[in-house]
Amino acid sequence: MSAPFHPSSNGLAERMVRTTKDALKKLTYGNYHHRLADFLLAHCTTPYTATGKSPAELRWSRCLITKLDRLHPDRVASQVSQPGPARRLQVGDPVWARNYGPGHLWITAVVCKVSGPFVI
Repeated sequence: MSAPFHPSSNGLAERMVRTTKDALKKLTYGNYHHRLADFLLAHCTTPYTATGKSPAELRWSRCLITKLDRLHPDRVASQVSQPGPARRLQVGDPVWARNYGPGHLWITAVVCKVSGPFVI
């Protein structure tokens, strides 16, 4: 929290505003909205030196697709993690079940019968 009407007390936010304004001055193509979108995409996909990860990776646990990724999809395909094999439930397996009644949103349960070819 920062003091109302005293923005200089929130240094990180002030620095981000300054960085954004400087970047928008340097970008000369297109209209304001295109320049802002390009800056935000570049900012969110550039890794920080302190963490080694981009803000998008820290927030959403995945890399965002950039224009460069679209130009060279062969380079991106090797970096994308492949999903693991589908898991088949068996009788006795512990699971989480959604509780639509009052109380906790999810409850622990045990598979008592497999009634179809459902894959989780």
